[in-house]
Amino acid sequence: MKLSCPFSRRFGLDVFQLPASDSGTEEAIQNGKAREMIKEVLISCYEGPEEILTKLKNKLLAIGLEGFSGAWAPGGDIHALIDFATFNGSMWITDDTFDDPNQDEEMNASLINAWSKIPKIVGEIYQTDTFQEENKNNTTEEKVQALYNKFIALYPEYVSSKKFPVIDCSNRMFIRSVAAARLKAGNDDVYDFFIDACKTWSTNSCSDFLGIRGKGYEQVSAEELRSWRSVNSGSIPAFAHAIAVHGIAISREMFERSEVRRLFHIAGQHVGTVNDVFSYDREISEEDGWTNYVQYLCLTTDKTVDESFSETIRQINCFTDEFVEITDDLILKTENAKERNMLWYLSYLAARGMVGTVTWSLLVDRYTRKEFVNSILSNDEQHPKTPEPVWFASAKENGMADRYMRANQTKSQGEENKDDESCASKCAKSQRIMASGDVPLPGQLLSVK
Repeated sequence: MKLSCPFSRRFGLDVFQLPASDSGTEEAIQNGKAREMIKEVLISCYEGPEEILTKLKNKLLAIGLEGFSGAWAPGGDIHALIDFATFNGSMWITDDTFDDPNQDEEMNASLINAWSKIPKIVGEIYQTDTFQEENKNNTTEEKVQALYNKFIALYPEYVSSKKFPVIDCSNRMFIRSVAAARLKAGNDDVYDFFIDACKTWSTNSCSDFLGIRGKGYEQVSAEELRSWRSVNSGSIPAFAHAIAVHGIAISREMFERSEVRRLFHIAGQHVGTVNDVFSYDREISEEDGWTNYVQYLCLTTDKTVDESFSETIRQINCFTDEFVEITDDLILKTENAKERNMLWYLSYLAARGMVGTVTWSLLVDRYTRKEFVNSILSNDEQHPKTPEPVWFASAKENGMADRYMRANQTKSQGEENKDDESCASKCAKSQRIMASGDVPLPGQLLSVK
């Protein structure tokens, strides 16, 4: 069973060579500047024993946080990359326990509290006349720091437990990244979407020690587990944060479209299940190891480990196929150029997270299944080109089509009439495929007036 990644023709996303988000950002990642900036943020957010800080630094180095953030987030300058890395780092640094076996329980409670409440509080502080007046002449980055400082001064209880320095540090990093999201969000609707995403993640994922994890695999269906993985992956809060720090203005109505919600949900399932493949060997030894989808199949079916891996890969491919089909239909049925650009951006963002997870996982030393995944990875098949569709002309006029949009036809009419029981055949019925090439930065992407 091959792992399909058919994102090159549509989005210009090759698993083995992701396009640079921004030339300056890419250079900062390559020369180590981004890593040093992330470490500086970590140090500024940490108060505790030096030996734990050393462990945290090593952890961020091992994770390759700057590489992960660069793989996930399209566009933006170096500050946007550091903001996004800080956001992800607030989760990553609490991934392992350090000195106390009870840290997981404490960490869980802290994360629920932080992620469900902090974004709303940050938004309220930002809107006060006092904050606006005090910072009216400051740069955006200075305002981010000022908003962070104001929160810490007003709500020290979120960062001063002193019992677990790692958790306090995690909350500080989260506050800083939320401040950046609030200051840079293109409009209030984007920030509200971010608030809702954080609250959903914390209340439905972190608190699920008493939910799906508390049930045990015998009481959880495969569909329930896949849906839980979508939330647990943290993908939607990450997408929301990236949109915010890129400064893209998107309406609430766009976020509330059922197709957009479905795209983000599928992307979360894809990211979570891909991680299950890469991290299988590490996770099966954990107490809740059955939540790994491969292991779940081993426990609930008569499949062998190899057969469970094959079935998991098949399911991942189904996520991909559905995502592609929805994207094709959404974009190519939308006549308004501005709306189509918005939909393309949201689709591209989610696709980049899906592809970026695979790319990053193949590069870091964190996982033992890299060679296995690399051996089954399949890039786009070659398909004949078809004449440009009607929408392509208008897209070309406003710059949307230049170098990265093309029309493809994946299957002939005869093949389209075949029974479409599988997700793969459903995808094959889609006649309209977006072409690949260099992808523009978000500001360029949404330049249509």
